[in-house]
Amino acid sequence: MSSSVQGLVNDLRSCIAALPLHKETIRMLTKCSERNSERALSVAQEVYNYERGDSSKALEMLICRAHMLWNNPLPPHLKNFQANYAELRNHWPYEHHRSLLYIENPRKESLAYLWRDCNSSVLRKMCYDKHRWADDSAEALAPTQRQQLLDMIFHHYLFLKNNVRLCQNSRKLPVPIVEIPMRPLGNDAADSRIRNIFKRKIAMAWNLLAWDNRPLSGENELLLSDIIRNASSRTQKRLYQRACKRAYIISQGPGDEKLTGDLQSLHFSPSPLLLRDI
Repeated sequence: MSSSVQGLVNDLRSCIAALPLHKETIRMLTKCSERNSERALSVAQEVYNYERGDSSKALEMLICRAHMLWNNPLPPHLKNFQANYAELRNHWPYEHHRSLLYIENPRKESLAYLWRDCNSSVLRKMCYDKHRWADDSAEALAPTQRQQLLDMIFHHYLFLKNNVRLCQNSRKLPVPIVEIPMRPLGNDAADSRIRNIFKRKIAMAWNLLAWDNRPLSGENELLLSDIIRNASSRTQKRLYQRACKRAYIISQGPGDEKLTGDLQSLHFSPSPLLLRDI
């Protein structure tokens, strides 16, 4: 490492140490900055925002990145999502727009409408058969494992869709299934376009679940609870509580990464951190 780069690293370390954050958050931010250049740039940007005057938002962002993303491991079902990404894309559920022409009551029968209405019955209606736009990716999951994993993923997605306040920017989540568009003459869109829609939809679901709105691990929840309970000041306590305003947890589920449970083995709920008065 050149002397100039080392000097920047040392300067950033000093800036992080001067932030009015808990010592464990300081330790995490310093460690992440030293090991990853992209994270170092992200921290440096928020430190700049803090020093420029946007102090509260910048500190909340640093707390979220330290405790809810960078040092917050993926839960087992999302690790399996990541490991079997291409296979799941080949079995991602879909619905033809033209099928709505033949449905007597689309509001109650269409998958897309059920998702828009956050109707839990959609979880029982979706089919995970391999579609004709699939590629030749190898498949490692047994059919029952794949069914279970997709059930978990969409159960997770429905929880967030039903709890917009827990989502980043309180943004309402879009429909996760592929909606195959129809041409003016009534036939489906080109296969190449449909394949791209599958790619975009699964990428969207992955980013929303794993990056933008990742569940808080039990270990991190305990740490944040301890930080809030033993905060050095009321200001610091309120800061951490605001940073935890979107925290949610998996309160029960598989203890390992094997796919052995069923849809009900995952139970999502807002973190008790949200129940404390700010």
